[in-house]
Amino acid sequence: SNGYIVGSVAMLPESINSMKWGGFVKDIKGRDTSKYQFATSGSKVIYLWKLDAKTGTFERIRQYLCLSFSKNREDYLFAGTSSGDFCAFQIKNKLLSSITNVCALGITSIVSVTPELLVVGGGDGTVASFHVDGHVITALAKISLPGAVNSISCSLDGVQLLTATDRGFVHRLKSSDLVSVLDSVVFIAYPDGISDKFASCSEDGTIRRWDVNDYVVEGRCVGNSAGSPLCLVYADEVL
Repeated sequence: SNGYIVGSVAMLPESINSMKWGGFVKDIKGRDTSKYQFATSGSKVIYLWKLDAKTGTFERIRQYLCLSFSKNREDYLFAGTSSGDFCAFQIKNKLLSSITNVCALGITSIVSVTPELLVVGGGDGTVASFHVDGHVITALAKISLPGAVNSISCSLDGVQLLTATDRGFVHRLKSSDLVSVLDSVVFIAYPDGISDKFASCSEDGTIRRWDVNDYVVEGRCVGNSAGSPLCLVYADEVL
């Protein structure tokens, strides 16, 4: 209304040929927020931005955070984005072949385990596996870990995965179904008068509280530098 410059951002290395405003940035429920969104294009690149008019700051909404080539022939390049999906690009024709939505808070890690298996990790703790058949990608399994998944690596035979989170945990998973591979359990204990919950301690120093109805881990913690726990007592909500 007054012609003042609201904000500015350093010019991109790529020249901008076109820009278009796109209303307001939407929240997770599709409602308008107070931030504006616009898109720029040029030099075969399209960027989606959001602008906070109160502070004059810009932020790219969609960025590529991690990459992985498909196994063996490297026919496809998979790229995880900050918007929680990953893209599959066909190398031969340099074309975008598919986009797959996975989670919130961005795709922070992606790895091709076998020519047919792709595993991705998200900023909200999601780990998901997908079957890959050319440009056709099908969801297989999904779990949730505490903390953002910073990295995923697989064994040479592709049978097991190691996932590291920003909370300092490293989880070992089966690549086939993402089931956790636990170190040897050395002790379990039930609370007095309760048969549907129990606690366990393992050689890796992890203490877990289980629900027997579906064998879901309700909570976990890791012991300090004193060493691996040898036994425990489960009294009410205290271990």
